[in-house]
Amino acid sequence: MIRLPSPLLPVLILLLSILCVPIHLAHGADQFIVFIHTGSVPPNNMLVKQIAGTLVANGFLVRAPDDDKNLEYGPGVEYFDDSARAKAEEVAKAVNEVFAKADLAKLGISKDRVGKITARKLNIKSNPPSYLGLWLFCGGEGPSCGPPR
Repeated sequence: MIRLPSPLLPVLILLLSILCVPIHLAHGADQFIVFIHTGSVPPNNMLVKQIAGTLVANGFLVRAPDDDKNLEYGPGVEYFDDSARAKAEEVAKAVNEVFAKADLAKLGISKDRVGKITARKLNIKSNPPSYLGLWLFCGGEGPSCGPPR
């Protein structure tokens, strides 16, 4: 059995929530899990870390970001059940606020890679209602950051 000094426990809990080890807290049944896909920006970029931290601070469980691209729809928050729409809109609002405050050039991200994040419903029944897919950046082979579809 591994014993951790008590000051390390909060750090461990934060790391586990970011890596999305399912820890269901007191209100676990209505906990939403956000899957962050960074597209053309490295998942370890400081802006991605700021977004993940903001979502954790707002009560979401956040999986470790990956660099998957959404070649069909571009940036946005995907939800899979009508009951998740408000939470998807909450994620979109939080991400747009982080984008608005960010010094993109300093973070190594060109403005043409950042578009307004909006919530969109996809009819994928295999995903649980508490899953949200956050697709962050445009560019590469995918769609440009024009108007959301």
